[in-house]
Order: sequence, then C-alpha cells, then structure tokens
Amino acid sequence: MGTVTGALVAAAAPSPYKSTVQMVVGTCGEGSVDQAYACSMFADNRSSTYLALLNGPALAAAVIDDLDLEVTAADLAGRLTVVAEQQSALFDITVTDTDADTAVRIAKSAAEQADRLVVEVDRPGSDPQPLIGVNRVGEPSAPTRDGRSPVAVGLVGLLAGLLVGLIVAVIRSSTARELSSQEDLEQTTDLPTLAAPGSNPARVGHQLRAALVPRLPGGQSSVVVVTGVGDEGSSSAVATALARSFGDDDHRVVLIDANDDSSPAGAEADLASLLSDINGVSDLAAVEPYRRVTSGLAVADHPYASSASVHSLIGRLREQFDYIVIDSRDADTNDMTEIFAADADVTVLTVLRERTRTTDLGTVLARLPRIGASVGGLIYATERLS
Repeated sequence: MGTVTGALVAAAAPSPYKSTVQMVVGTCGEGSVDQAYACSMFADNRSSTYLALLNGPALAAAVIDDLDLEVTAADLAGRLTVVAEQQSALFDITVTDTDADTAVRIAKSAAEQADRLVVEVDRPGSDPQPLIGVNRVGEPSAPTRDGRSPVAVGLVGLLAGLLVGLIVAVIRSSTARELSSQEDLEQTTDLPTLAAPGSNPARVGHQLRAALVPRLPGGQSSVVVVTGVGDEGSSSAVATALARSFGDDDHRVVLIDANDDSSPAGAEADLASLLSDINGVSDLAAVEPYRRVTSGLAVADHPYASSASVHSLIGRLREQFDYIVIDSRDADTNDMTEIFAADADVTVLTVLRERTRTTDLGTVLARLPRIGASVGGLIYATERLS
C-alpha cells in the first residue's frame, strides 16, 4: 500500500505556481491630525478582524463569482492565504494554482474583493464613504514555482507512501480514543465544564445559563454559539434549553438554527432569507419576545453566508434582542459554526461520553481561537440529549 501511495503522490504532485499581492490597511482620508491618529489606531485594532474575514470562505466565494471559476469555495480557500507582516499595516495575499496566468488573475481579483469585503464590514451606516479600507500595493508578483525535479518529487512521494501504514496504525491506536468520563475530559483540556446534565436536556439550560451570565458582557446584547463535537446532535437540545432559560425572565431572545441539514418548515423567518436581505430583521422582536429562526437550508459556501453578511446580521439582531443563541451542530464539519463563532461573545461545545473523540475535540479547540472565536467551556453529556 505504501509503494502504491507513493507512486500516486509522485504522479499527482505537479509543482504549483504562486503569485502574491501586497495589501495595506488604508486610512480615513483627509482630516485633522487627531482624526488621522484616531483612524490609524482604529485600523490597527481592526487588522486581526480583517485577517479572520479574509482567511475565511467569504473571500474565496467573492473571487469565484468575480472570475466565474468552476471550483468550490472550500477548494479555492485552501489555495489562498492571507498573512500579516509583523508590526506593520501590510499583509500579503498569496494564491497557488497549477496554471501561471490563473494564479495572477486570482491574486488580482482577491485584492479587489478584499477591499470590497472590508468596506462592507466597516461602512458607517448610510455614509457612502467607508471608514477605512485595504488597498493594493502594486501589481501581483510574477508567478513562480518550486524548483523540485520529478525525481525528487518521486522519492519524497515513495518515502511518504512507505510511512502511511505506520502513521495510520499509530493514529488508530493512540488518537481514536473516545471520552469515557468527565475526568477524562478534564485531562484533555483546561477549559471548564460549564454543565453536566447527564441525560436531562431541561436541566442543562439552567446550569449553562448560570455559568455563562458572569462571563458575558453586562448591559448589552450577548451572542452565544452552541455547537458540539461527536455529540450526535445533542448541542441542538442544549441551544434550545439555553434560549428558553434566557427567556424565563422576560428577556428578548432569538434562537437561530444554523444547520444546513434543517428544513425551513414554512416558518415566518429563516436564516437564509435574513442573510440574503438584512432588512428582513426589522421588528422581529416586536412580534414576540422569544423567536426561533429556522435555517432555510443556509449553506456556508454561498455568498450570502459570508462573514460580512453574518457580521451585519448579528449587528441588527443585537439591536433587538438581549440574547442571541446560535444552534450550529458539528463544529468539526459545519462551516457555519466558524462564521458565527467569529462574531459571538462566547462559544460552548457539547461532548458526549463514549462518542466524542479526543482528537476531534482537540482539532476544534485548536482551530476556533485562530478565527477569533472565544471558547468559554464545555457541556458534558452522559447520554444523547434530544
């Protein structure tokens, strides 16, 4: 098996072309010295937000629409990286492609779409001028490729193939372990266990609310993403219980279904419609203090589900509701989880005894902070919650 795998690696590993375009976080334009300083500080503070936005699926989807490419957003996002230069307002967008001209075209489009996405996020209300933006510094670099010879590629591929069997055996023996107890969970991560409801979904809402309220920003609307890892959908029951618990004290609460396998079921409001038309958010809270917004079959790689659209939607919902609870199952496979988590005040993960793998949990816990998510803790369930 190793030899065959190595041969396949050698045959299917053409050295790709790379093209890089440099960007700079722009300024607010003309104004006083104080205004220029304030704008510069704002730009510095927003740089991490821009990097999270541009490294997500939104930029890839925008480039695909601009160039009419026949690839998926996930595929292009894997070949498009945005990296900031330390202690600088500069950052590089690098594109890889097997075709040199295509690499340059994608890099140029990515620069244009990056500026458009940032403008959508930071446009102040109806002001036609964005607060700041990002600008291209020169043209994309000429495409270059690694100088690897076919022989070298073949040798590396064969060596990699010979290691496949050993790696698979090691992974299966040491990383496929499921959580067997709450103590096992505590040895896997330093994050606190916010609730341990056993098999009682009603009790988890009160437990989780009591643990979360001190961690949420006081005096303003709060956004909580509830997701899970290997929990067989238990996080949906947790999200519902938490939303109802928040509503017990006459708070205005909205529960949003962000799962792409859910049905709109003829609801008055659904996530897909709200992302497509932000104005549809108007007066949701006026209908009743507790609302459930169904998914409407929202799909993460559609342009309407971009980080910019979600950011705008969350901003509108914060104006009307005290608590916004996002039900987004399966953090390891549901891209909507990351998009919403980047805008949430806190994200909590549900795990299930003897079902959640420690490796899957570790992967999610490592990935979420990189996109700006704040993981507040975990819910440990001994049986599937429904």
